[in-house]
Amino acid sequence: MTHRLRIALAAAAALVVGCAPAQGDPAGSTMATTIAPIPSDHQLAVVNGAAISIVDVTNLHREFGDLTSDEIAGSVLLLVLNQLFFDEALSQFGVQPTEEQIATALDARTERFGSAERRDEVLAATNRTRARLQLQSQLDAIRNTVVRHLVTTEAEGFDIDLAYRQLLLTESTVCVRHIQVLTEEGFALVQSRVDAGEDFATVALENSLDPLVDRTDGGSGAAGDLGCRSPASTPFPEAAMEAAVGEYVGPVFSSVGTHLIEVYERTAPELDEVRAEVLEVGIETQGDGLFNTWATGVLQAADVTIEETFGTWGPLPETNGVPTVIPAGR
Repeated sequence: MTHRLRIALAAAAALVVGCAPAQGDPAGSTMATTIAPIPSDHQLAVVNGAAISIVDVTNLHREFGDLTSDEIAGSVLLLVLNQLFFDEALSQFGVQPTEEQIATALDARTERFGSAERRDEVLAATNRTRARLQLQSQLDAIRNTVVRHLVTTEAEGFDIDLAYRQLLLTESTVCVRHIQVLTEEGFALVQSRVDAGEDFATVALENSLDPLVDRTDGGSGAAGDLGCRSPASTPFPEAAMEAAVGEYVGPVFSSVGTHLIEVYERTAPELDEVRAEVLEVGIETQGDGLFNTWATGVLQAADVTIEETFGTWGPLPETNGVPTVIPAGR
């Protein structure tokens, strides 16, 4: 995946869609492009009827004349994405980022530099301006606004059951005991003994490799009993979530061995009780995929024309049919 592909449609750091080759790619031009003087109102691109002018691009760089064709295409793409995603978020969903949300996104980007002084040093060294950083932050805020809308409205593609299960990994409680062994033969032996009715604790004390199995203070791990905890804090989170209460389950594999487990009690909130928290989990874990699907559709339906001096609009082999700004000369 190339740099511009990540820029176009990724989540927080970059948005992942179609792209021209990254700088230094032999397939793209990395020579500085000499541009004849152009009127300030000259249109570099038209995006669904809205014009992008030469001034819009020059505002993103300290020195325009030294830019490569890749850099020009990248800046035009950034402007195109902002125009498209802002307009489509508003027309499709009636949402747009607030000034506060854009400011928050800008703060997040600034923090990545370590300080405002370091930010300005990097911008100067890379021939970029604060206006470009502001535009990238607006794009971040648009992405976040669209993702929140798609999740909170439970739009097509959002899996609320998956998000609920992910929440329960930390917000439910399982009381579980286990016997830890290393081999299939060891597992078969302990399983046969407990299935025959032998006391679980006795079999654990005689066979389990859990280093806490022999503790005598009744704490977690004693005689194989891990006590009551979140599934995520067990060696086998998914099995602890799924095992039927009161039944022996195994073999369960973990990073420390093979287990026979028994969940003897489980408590979990109902979905409706924690729906708000579930949606936040969905934003965190499914946001990128939801946004990428939406953004791909927006890009494929977009009516974009690029002034041929600065590139063209269309797909590249590496963008899987998603259009992007292709550098001039490619």
